[in-house]
Amino acid sequence: AWASARNLPTNDPQLAAIYKDKYTIEEQIDALRIKKASMSEDAYDDALEVLLVQLARKAKAIRELEGRKS
Repeated sequence: AWASARNLPTNDPQLAAIYKDKYTIEEQIDALRIKKASMSEDAYDDALEVLLVQLARKAKAIRELEGRKS
């Protein structure tokens, strides 16, 4: 289970927006996993790859912003 968007670990509005995007992507990944059985392997892999790349970019942005504050 992913963290709730209501429990954001920051008061920084810019960082909070990125966390919300990250949680949305995580929810999309969960939804995709539920649909996996009804999809072709290639379609699932392609969709998952797009979401994982987006998730990685959000995680990087969070690390960069949090690192900047330290």
